[in-house]
Amino acid sequence: MYPHERSLVSSLQGRPFALLGVNTDNKISTAIGAVKENNLNWRSWYDGDSGPIVENFGITGFPTIFVVDHSGVIRYKDIRGEKLEHAIELLVAEAEAAGMKGGPPPPPKAEYRVFTAATGTRTAGTFKSYSDGVVTLEKKDGTEVKIELDDMSKKDIAYLKSNRYVSDEPGEVTPPTSESAKSITESTAEPTATAKTAERVIREFVDVTGKHRTQARFLRVDGDSAVLERADGKVVRVPLAKLSENDRDYIKSQDK
Repeated sequence: MYPHERSLVSSLQGRPFALLGVNTDNKISTAIGAVKENNLNWRSWYDGDSGPIVENFGITGFPTIFVVDHSGVIRYKDIRGEKLEHAIELLVAEAEAAGMKGGPPPPPKAEYRVFTAATGTRTAGTFKSYSDGVVTLEKKDGTEVKIELDDMSKKDIAYLKSNRYVSDEPGEVTPPTSESAKSITESTAEPTATAKTAERVIREFVDVTGKHRTQARFLRVDGDSAVLERADGKVVRVPLAKLSENDRDYIKSQDK
């Protein structure tokens, strides 16, 4: 199903459509590995082998598909192939007629260009993918070259970010909370910071590798993730395991 799902997400970019997955592997590391190995381009929640999402939705077999309209109503269940595509197109059209808008348009097609490393090494190729801080370029002969994003020139990093080929967003697999499993109609918007969290200062958070940094304010702990408000006002979730030990200690001291 992965190729079809990737195609759906790509073809419906910019329209009011979202594909959400629920993973039930025994370990979250297996779920994260599946996302990377299969190049999944949609958000997935990790539910474990007996989590609240599967329980609350009464799922007894896999895969189980729910097709939900823009009002949060389940309109179709367990349809495949042309029936699934027809149902999605119908509900997307209904959402558009109701004034709903989708996300940003897809990134432009990558161009063949020369990338320069911070050391001055030059590599000619086309951007192919980005994962875990590593950029993959494809040369004209089809071979791939992998380069750490932090090892690239500032000009090339700016090019990749401006075209949305890379981003500072956290990982694709999100552990659920009990609340997220209760109702599919629940808003995905983050709540406004309370007076307590509003007092917290914006500080620099660093990942375990020390390579990735972001200016943000800690809001709360949600499951195995820290909810942060970036300096630009965007609220993001970052797995606690991906943060430095100092940041985890800071969050522990604040989460009272």
